[in-house]
Amino acid sequence: MNRFALIIVFMGAALCGGCSGESAPDGTIPIAINGEVFHMRPATDFEARKKGLGGVDSLGPQEGMIFIFPDSRVRSFWMDGCTIDLDIAYLDPLGIITSIHTMPAEPLRGPQESREAYEARLARYSSINPAQFAIELQAGRMAQLGLQPHQKLELDLNSLKALAE
Repeated sequence: MNRFALIIVFMGAALCGGCSGESAPDGTIPIAINGEVFHMRPATDFEARKKGLGGVDSLGPQEGMIFIFPDSRVRSFWMDGCTIDLDIAYLDPLGIITSIHTMPAEPLRGPQESREAYEARLARYSSINPAQFAIELQAGRMAQLGLQPHQKLELDLNSLKALAE
């Protein structure tokens, strides 16, 4: 295949890969955000959303997680078991960013610390307004992408919503 054809195939995959909701062999979904393609781990059910990126030691600049909920409501995330700093953007059902936060890693639960005490000390990061999606990326990536609250992201929301359990 010539170089021009490869570029066309790659651009089509980058622009529409996340559109189909189909996952790559590694289970990620390619999603284009402001012209960059990210390989997103989908969190589509309760257990995956609860675990999030907890226990993940590193995240590449083009990697992240997309949380997909079956409904839209005010949501709050925290850094349970996370050892890396993350950015989070909440999106409403129309793909409009409701809020963006940088979430620094917090000390892990200590051996003498109860689960309740641990959860009580973790900072909470709110969507402020109802959200159906949350995107987590490496800390600093939201600013590099120029993302702002009230900005609409062009995603195939219907395909993503169909993945939620």
